[in-house]
Order: sequence, then C-alpha cells, then structure tokens
Amino acid sequence: MKNNIVLYMKEILKLFLILEFKIFSIFPLKDKKIVFCEGTNSKFSGNCRNIYEYLKEKKYSFYLVELQKKQNYNFIKNYNFYNLKGIYHLATAKYWFADSGFLSFLPKRNEQKNIQLWHGAGAFKKFGFAELRDKNIKYNKNKFKSIDLLSVSSDKIIDIYAEAFGIEREKIKNLGIPRADIFFKENEKLRVKEEFFNKYTNLKDKKIIMYAPTFRDNDKGNFNLKLDINLMKEKLEKLDYVLLLRLHPSIKKDNIQVDNKFSFNFGDYPQVSDLLIASDILISDYSSIIFEFSIMKKPILFYSYDVEEYIKDRGFYYNYYDFIPNKINYTTDEVVNSIINKEWDLERIEKFARYFFNPFDGNSTERVLKEVGLWEEEK
Repeated sequence: MKNNIVLYMKEILKLFLILEFKIFSIFPLKDKKIVFCEGTNSKFSGNCRNIYEYLKEKKYSFYLVELQKKQNYNFIKNYNFYNLKGIYHLATAKYWFADSGFLSFLPKRNEQKNIQLWHGAGAFKKFGFAELRDKNIKYNKNKFKSIDLLSVSSDKIIDIYAEAFGIEREKIKNLGIPRADIFFKENEKLRVKEEFFNKYTNLKDKKIIMYAPTFRDNDKGNFNLKLDINLMKEKLEKLDYVLLLRLHPSIKKDNIQVDNKFSFNFGDYPQVSDLLIASDILISDYSSIIFEFSIMKKPILFYSYDVEEYIKDRGFYYNYYDFIPNKINYTTDEVVNSIINKEWDLERIEKFARYFFNPFDGNSTERVLKEVGLWEEEK
C-alpha cells in the first residue's frame, strides 16, 4: 500500500513538472544555452564536466540541473531538478547533456538536442529495461524516446545499450566516454599525480590500493564493510602499501573505521579520476570503474564474495567468470595473497580495455562535440 502511494505521488509530481516545462516552452529557445543534467551524485566531475571544460571559454551560457543539489559551485549556476528555474532552463536550452535518464519524461521541444552520456562505461551488469525485464517489472517503453544521441565506448556494446534504453540503434554511436580521455594523456596524468601528492604528502611514497565496490541495495541501511582492513594492515603495511576506500556516495559511512595511517576514507573526494590515476592497484567487484582503470594497464583484483547471489539478483551481459580479466578473490586473505604474489596479468587487462574502448584513444570529447556541431577547430 505504502509503495503504491509513493508511486502515485511520483506520477503526480511528474505531471506538474511536465506542465511547468510546457508553460516555459512558450519562451524562445536559446541556441547558445547548454544545460548539464546529473543524477549520479558525481559532484559534476564526470562526462558532463569534460564537455563543460572544453566549452567554458566559448560564447555559451551554462547551467547545471541536478536530481539532488548538494552544493553550490562558483563557476556554474546549478539548480535542483524540482526548482522552477531548473525546469525553465531545460525548456529554453538548445542542448541537454545528461549522465542519467531522470529527465527523459519531459516533452523535449523538436529543436532541442538531448545528448546522453551515460555515467557507466562499457557494459557489465544489466541495467535499464534489460534489468526490469528480467525481474518482470512493468516499465514505460517510451521513457527514453526523447534521447537524440547516446554515446558509447565501443561498437560491440551498441546492441546492449539499445536494449537497456529501449531506443533505436541508429541513435547510438560509438563516440567514446569523454571522462575517460584523461587516462590516455600522459602529461595530464602526471599533472594530476603531482597535484594529488602535493596535497596528500603522506601518500607520496606509498603503494596505493583503492577499494571501490559496487553499490548493493542492502547497503542503504547499516553498511557492513566485508573487507578486513585490520588483516590487510597487518600483512601489507610493512610492505609500504596503503588502502584508500572509495565507497558509493549513497552509503552511510559513519561506522567505517579508518586509522588515516594505513587506511583512508576517500568516499567524499570529488574527482574519482584523480584517485584512479594515483592508485597502483584497484580492488572492485561489479563496478564499471574497472573499465577506466583498465585503460592504464594497472592491476585489478576482483573481491566478489557474493558473486552467485549477485548474478541471480542483477545478472550480467557476459559470463562473469570469463569476463573479468583476473580470477575471483572470495576472502580478504585471498586478496592479500594476490597482492603479495602479484597475481595479475597486465596483458590480459590491456586486451580487456581495448575490447571496451575502441577506438583506443583520448579523443572522445572531440568526437561527441563534432557529432552535435559544437566542436571548434583550434586556429
């Protein structure tokens, strides 16, 4: 009963937002206005930010509309999605760049361009309509019809995204993932490392392990960290390793104990690409973060203690056991031994990266902007 009331209220809210959008659509469309739309708690640090960084010196006006506004920025005006001003800017902007699909129910004007830069790279666990279908959940087949362009990182995953979004294959193009461009640029990575270690001088001469597990529905309550930090400290601290925790923004981290000597909580660090560049080893499970890290041909360990349960609950586009470019670790002991014994194959990781990033270069931002007519060649 309670769930039905919540769903009903959400539908009523959508109708109000649609009405507001239609009212604001009487105002002229502004060809030089660009709205970025984010709904992934990324603190404006992902694909949309890359597009902004290229265009910010051009003659455009920029606005950020977030599903949940958590802070103000001093370089761009930002609004909550439910703020009238946010809806006004969406109704009058020529271009929408989005990293999630929360705004797709709005009745986009014919002259507007809705460019979808999905927040996850590659294709791993099932999402969108594919996940709902497998769970026999009813869904709105027209939800994403307003998308004009969806950019992906490889021809091999176009069909997967067509199914997940329920849109025509012709709307999906292999232009790349803008936020991944930095991982191909050696000078940029050196700059990031220098700035990072100037700020965190205590980490400069350490071998950095980053643990970035995926979000699980049962993590919404009291989160239970399955990685034994004390055991890792006992075995690895003497070998000059340190552990950075990068947990999902939705997880309550009050009960996560770190000592800020061996273990550190970087859950609120704004730019995840900095952490990937600074880290020497990544530990994850089912998170799409592995795709970007693999570009740099660095070790990835898979701590997938609940793999069978996760497969049944969520499902994957590939056979998980064959898909990942390393073996599965089921316990912290196994993770520690894999690190000490260097149990990884960097050539296999590179092959994995080239499968999901093809072309294998750092020119995704350029390709996306050329496709929508916003790229300007340097004079």
